[in-house]
Amino acid sequence: CEEAGKTEGSHCSVCGEVIVPQSIIPATGKHSWDGGKVTKTATCVENGITTYTCAKCGTTRTEEIKALGHTIVIDPAVEVTCEEAGKTEGSHCSVCGEVIKAQEVISATGHSWGEWKVIDESTSSKEVVRQRVCKVCGMHDDEMIPKLSPAPTPTVDPINPSTVTITKGKTTILKPDSSWKNVKYSSSNKKVATVDKKGKVKAAAAGIAKITVKSGSESIVYTITVPGTTAIKGIKSSVSIKKGKRYTLKPKLSYTEKADKVTYKSSNKKIATVSKKGVIKGKKKGTATITIKSGKITKKCKVKVK
Repeated sequence: CEEAGKTEGSHCSVCGEVIVPQSIIPATGKHSWDGGKVTKTATCVENGITTYTCAKCGTTRTEEIKALGHTIVIDPAVEVTCEEAGKTEGSHCSVCGEVIKAQEVISATGHSWGEWKVIDESTSSKEVVRQRVCKVCGMHDDEMIPKLSPAPTPTVDPINPSTVTITKGKTTILKPDSSWKNVKYSSSNKKVATVDKKGKVKAAAAGIAKITVKSGSESIVYTITVPGTTAIKGIKSSVSIKKGKRYTLKPKLSYTEKADKVTYKSSNKKIATVSKKGVIKGKKKGTATITIKSGKITKKCKVKVK
């Protein structure tokens, strides 16, 4: 292809006379390249090589294959909780595995405990159960403590405010000093507690209400506490999950004294089910509504199953 050739000739080996002279055949000047063969595979960051061979003369030539570049995949962030560490968002190449953006570990925050509150005072035991609740995740921490002797029933001093705890649906009667005449009663929040003209207080719903008792220029304010859930927070109005996947509801309860039990209910179990612990599972494509209830407080979460 690149060098000239000659025809066959002959000469005398003794005297050197040329018998048949040789003729010059010019070079063809054109290679006959094959389809090429990859002799070095390109990677994400390194170029490759393709080698071509001439079918006539065996000469080779090469061409560069450009590096493929990374195929970037996002490594999603992991939410940090009170007990488990989280991670920042990162990324890596799905082909070669090289880390493009490293995920950083975020240490668990640890629980933010509220105050201890007694939740079980059974008279059949020498111990009682007290509980504290994490303000962040709502986790309960229970422990047994020695039972204390019951405190004497307090008397009401008509000069100083008094605090009274009443269970929902129950009643109590406020009795100011017997010397008070023409006594009038009023409630600051009738949705929590009502009071009639004889001082009978009825607990209606969880919360705190002030009952004011007046007699002429004298007055006393009773703080009525009705234990139970007053609000449910931390629930998204809607979530999307894939069929077969799970999503855990993490309600955060606001309450007085002690929260009511949390229950969950699905409007369509064929679309999405929910466990006693608030774990939603997508069953098939569609939409269902999960109702979260604690006492008289409810929240709804619309679930779309893809």
